[in-house]
Amino acid sequence: MRLYHFDPKACADLAQLPPVGIHPGMPFVLDDDGRPAVELNRWLRSLPTTGVPAPNSWNAYAADLVAWLRFLRQRNVGLVDEVATLRTTVAAYHADRRMGDLGRRLAASSWNRAVTAIARFYDWAHAENLIDAVPFDYRTYLVRTDGSPRLRRRNLAKERDGRPYATIRWLETDYLELFLTAGLGGRLPDGGADPSYRGREAARNAAI
Repeated sequence: MRLYHFDPKACADLAQLPPVGIHPGMPFVLDDDGRPAVELNRWLRSLPTTGVPAPNSWNAYAADLVAWLRFLRQRNVGLVDEVATLRTTVAAYHADRRMGDLGRRLAASSWNRAVTAIARFYDWAHAENLIDAVPFDYRTYLVRTDGSPRLRRRNLAKERDGRPYATIRWLETDYLELFLTAGLGGRLPDGGADPSYRGREAARNAAI
């Protein structure tokens, strides 16, 4: 499979053709024999009008789908094969790209991006009646934004990656005792009452 980008300047005869409505730089995929990957190209073509307006995102999604398609071809699975087969292949893809050869492993963030791209394709394929169901499981949860509850869903194939700015650490026992007595309890390190302490319900706070 090869990934290309639409360039109207490179098409000498394009001026003779009616407008085709393809954005310059739009990626498209051909197989090794030069034949188009029809379903994949249709999906890529739909991205600008389905919430993905940025060309950089088109390219990232296309690259992730090409990698997925190559993996499918290695296992003789079609891009819009039986859902049970696709589910099994998703699990095998995770084993290969997250737990396989170190030189090919994806970081958690890269894996999650790939899952987003693949899931978007299968959401589209399901809406187009190309498959009976999507090959992913989701968990629905409720969030409140501006006071209004909204349902969100999380793809269970995604991994929860740690935030680089998180610096939470467990307190050592001596620091914990100091925090409870001096920080929350309103006392000095020697155990005496701290006259500058202005907190309220010190015993309750320390107990909690």
